[in-house]
Amino acid sequence: MIKDETAAKNKEWFYGLTAATGLQYIEDDDSLSTYRIDAKLGYKFSDRALINIYGLQSNIASAVATAGSTGFTYTEFGLRFKWIFLKKPIYKK
Repeated sequence: MIKDETAAKNKEWFYGLTAATGLQYIEDDDSLSTYRIDAKLGYKFSDRALINIYGLQSNIASAVATAGSTGFTYTEFGLRFKWIFLKKPIYKK
């Protein structure tokens, strides 16, 4: 279920919720069940300003994980405010 900030019109809410599950194999060990949940909720004030809260939780180990990575979880949450205060970029490509 997603309504991305780029699809939202001015003075409109946007949101996203994704979830996934699966199996992960690390070297020759048995498989580990994994999950990932990612959510966000925000409001678009204008084409140049928005705010949102977000959260992520996962137990998927990174590519550099060792065989003993059972029990690994990652949680992130935050508040994001985006404001483009200049009408034109200060540099040219």
